[in-house]
Amino acid sequence: MARRVVPCALVLTLMLVFSAAASASHMAWSRGRVFDRPHHKLDWVLSLSCPSARLCIALDRGGNILASTDPARGARSWHRAALVLPTGGELFTIPCGGPSWCMIDADGQSIVTSTDPAAGAATWQQTDYVGNLGPFACPSLGLCVTLDPVGHVVWSTNPFGGGPWLTSSRLANPDGIGAIGIACPNVSLCAAGGGYSVVVSTDPTGGAPAWRRVYRFPHRDVGVDGLDCPSRSLCVASAFTGVLAISKHPASRRAWRTVRPRGAAAGLGNVSCGSPRLCVIADGNGFALTSTNPGGGARAWHAQRLGREHAGAVGLVACASASLCLDVDVDRGIMYVGRRKR
Repeated sequence: MARRVVPCALVLTLMLVFSAAASASHMAWSRGRVFDRPHHKLDWVLSLSCPSARLCIALDRGGNILASTDPARGARSWHRAALVLPTGGELFTIPCGGPSWCMIDADGQSIVTSTDPAAGAATWQQTDYVGNLGPFACPSLGLCVTLDPVGHVVWSTNPFGGGPWLTSSRLANPDGIGAIGIACPNVSLCAAGGGYSVVVSTDPTGGAPAWRRVYRFPHRDVGVDGLDCPSRSLCVASAFTGVLAISKHPASRRAWRTVRPRGAAAGLGNVSCGSPRLCVIADGNGFALTSTNPGGGARAWHAQRLGREHAGAVGLVACASASLCLDVDVDRGIMYVGRRKR
């Protein structure tokens, strides 16, 4: 029998295909109940942030801060502390930057900060701020940036020392952007997504003129639902309809492209990138959309079912490193711990 020769080009193609398929299923997820307890559903976790593999912080609607210094251990590693504000305001978002500094937006009446957030409620200090704010990004102890719901840039160069907080004029953006997601990989680059657009600044404290729109989703029914930038050379924005906007040069208008990952359904929410080699996007249908090569196009993303009990469960995701992510089913108080397969 004549021996069949397979062309080298075909062999290489098959190797690349199987290699891509193998790398797509790269996260192993386990589950545990963390954010509720009998007869008192601390359900509706409002925010989750993991600045490192040694610290994750969450907020719930009951005014509690939940902290873990070993989040990979799951439920037993979390501790709850009540944060009572003089204003009686609710806690909304808790972005963390660097290894150990975190900030809370408290009901549009105050900003609460800590440089030791796992040590309990006594480590948090309050600064008055009247006005509705969006999510924060804090690339250093000397800078935090946010956008308010109508597009004013708000920032402080002394955020963990009591402010002051400065407000610019409104962004010249036809979408009237209010940031859904904001990320600053360092003090000289910030990106924010809201409405149908992504805006970027290489001078975040320069006020509205220093920000410009670099991307707009192609259809008016597609709006930004999440955004993260793990480095100056990668930003990922998600839209509820299952479409992504990705750039390896975020400050350039021409560098953004629209990506439609296979298996991504409507319901995509917040984006979290533990590094440029791992990004995860939560959705409301029991899946996590994951990539170890986020800038690699549609085929580099893979939808993994986490086993949420029902469709429509809101998910929050936070990646602590290139090998560890948490995904929380907000409605059921269930946390999924994802570890990257070796």
